[in-house]
Amino acid sequence: MAGVALGGALKNVLAIAAGFCIGHNLGDSAKAALITRGFNESLKFLPLFGADKNTLYGLSGLGDLMLTANSMTSRNFKYGHDLGDNNQMIDHHTVEGFHTIKDSTTMLCWKSDNNKISIFNCLLWITYPSNFIIKGNIGQRFMGLSCFVKL
Repeated sequence: MAGVALGGALKNVLAIAAGFCIGHNLGDSAKAALITRGFNESLKFLPLFGADKNTLYGLSGLGDLMLTANSMTSRNFKYGHDLGDNNQMIDHHTVEGFHTIKDSTTMLCWKSDNNKISIFNCLLWITYPSNFIIKGNIGQRFMGLSCFVKL
């Protein structure tokens, strides 16, 4: 059950990143690379919390991720898209993944090697810029995320 809950939360974060790729006009290849890399990072996350990583390979993991990270009807994807397109912070109160970014990254930093979760770290930088000394517009901050995708 823990794998289903964690997978459901983490896919929202990845849907924001996927939407940002499209909103920022990076294209479908960048989005696919980001989703793939993010899925692999999610697999590293689950065992740290006693969950079976194989849970993510089913409909409640990968299946849900594919839907959420590819649909404008997803609040998380739409939020990421609008964030990338408008280059400004927008209302996030109904976007589950927004809050999950900070929580998941904090938990991962506490439990593991921080370098294993680069996409989650970069999303934290994009969505919570006030937490960091280096500031810039969202497009500049996104460059860090695109480096991790390794296009």
